[in-house]
Amino acid sequence: MGRISNLFSIALFTLFLLGCSANKPASRSLVVSFTAQEANAFAGGAIVRVENPSTGIYSDIELSSSPYSVSIADGTWNIYFVGFSGPGDWQGATNCGGSTGVNLASSTTAINILIAPAICAGAPYSTIIAKKIGVWDQSLWNQTKWGP
Repeated sequence: MGRISNLFSIALFTLFLLGCSANKPASRSLVVSFTAQEANAFAGGAIVRVENPSTGIYSDIELSSSPYSVSIADGTWNIYFVGFSGPGDWQGATNCGGSTGVNLASSTTAINILIAPAICAGAPYSTIIAKKIGVWDQSLWNQTKWGP
């Protein structure tokens, strides 16, 4: 189910990017790669947020199984990364990093992003993390009478 969801998200994101552009820029696949050590460090999954800096519109893409790739149209983007250490999906310590004003063009070959736990406290990382771990599994409501 997770892989189907990821493929659907990537396809939807690609259609969204292609539909929002008047010039129909070329779309390319951004491959997110890790060393073997880093891949084990993100056993809980990872999220890449791709944001259009001029409009503020963004899309969060879940990277929960290899190979990790995202289709992004040519243009200027802010790219943010959050990785979860595990043991389960969206659990464990987080490492974050990003790069703003990335100009993707035919000559772009690599985007290096330095990640660290301390970066996760700032925006937009804290929001991305809260979306994944802030979901309620249950709720307990105080049922006492309010007022006189």
